[in-house]
Amino acid sequence: MYREIIIPSEQRPVYQFPKEAYGKIVEIIIEDADIQEEKPINELLKEYTFNSGGYKFNREEANDYE
Repeated sequence: MYREIIIPSEQRPVYQFPKEAYGKIVEIIIEDADIQEEKPINELLKEYTFNSGGYKFNREEANDYE
């Protein structure tokens, strides 16, 4: 399957098919695509925060096996 998203810039756009489609029956479907802009990772993670509640990691305590 071959899929490409295009933005037509004129009323009679010319579309070039890939060579793999030559001689085959192809289906053309035209629909509006709901494409969202990619956001930087820090924007995506902004709503996720961690509150340690004042906890501090103690390495000595973590390595005390007795």
